[in-house]
Amino acid sequence: MYPIRLICECKCYSENYKVRLPHIRNFVGVMKDISENYIVYKSGERNVAKRHNDVGCFFSASSFTIDAQEYAWAHNIFIISFNNNSKLKYIIKDIKTFVNNTQLKNKTKKEIIRQFKESNFSFSEDKNISVAIGIIDGVYPVTLIGNQKWLYDIDNMTDNLSEIILAEKTQRKSNKFDTLFTLNVRGEKINFTLPNIIANKIKNRVDQTNSGEQIFTIDIPYIRNINDNSIRRFVKIIVKLPNYEKEEYKKHIQIVQEENLR
Repeated sequence: MYPIRLICECKCYSENYKVRLPHIRNFVGVMKDISENYIVYKSGERNVAKRHNDVGCFFSASSFTIDAQEYAWAHNIFIISFNNNSKLKYIIKDIKTFVNNTQLKNKTKKEIIRQFKESNFSFSEDKNISVAIGIIDGVYPVTLIGNQKWLYDIDNMTDNLSEIILAEKTQRKSNKFDTLFTLNVRGEKINFTLPNIIANKIKNRVDQTNSGEQIFTIDIPYIRNINDNSIRRFVKIIVKLPNYEKEEYKKHIQIVQEENLR
């Protein structure tokens, strides 16, 4: 068993420009080049010191086209979109303003990131966000975005290896390419976006779920220091359908979707 190495690519295109199939195809090529750059010679020596299990993840401020989603799914590439997420709109706006007003030619990525952090654009309007990486049903990663410290008591949890939090799925906002889900977690609104190749599976599950029943779970891994030992722990969020009639829930979702189309 080799350690996991996460290889990522990030894009921040305009809202109307989607991440397309060639972007994902190129990323798959990069992943293969990296994974194949491992040679064991007859002498037993290796050309690299360590070997890894490489996992690819593609982040985007805008949506992914359907063929890009299908290609990523076929090649085990995780894709995460932040499209339509209101909690990130100011950050995305600041990034685009920074790029349009800054000389970036001949600068390294580290220099650009440092300059952005030091600029007046960096998080200028909304600093009150907190982000956590979770895994739906142990299969697909999501980026959970809420108000600052929405997991405010994480350090005061018990010393068990996992902590269970109950949540309700209250809204969703869909377009042709992806779906924004909203959860009610202890009174806080938490958002995450899924490409529709995954979101449609969640929607189908909702149709088969009764009020108050579990739809899916989200595991949030983190490292906690307990008795001077670093221990990997999980916060498990159990997401249920709201405790009111399912027909009312469908009407509620329909109203939200109709408002989004106006």
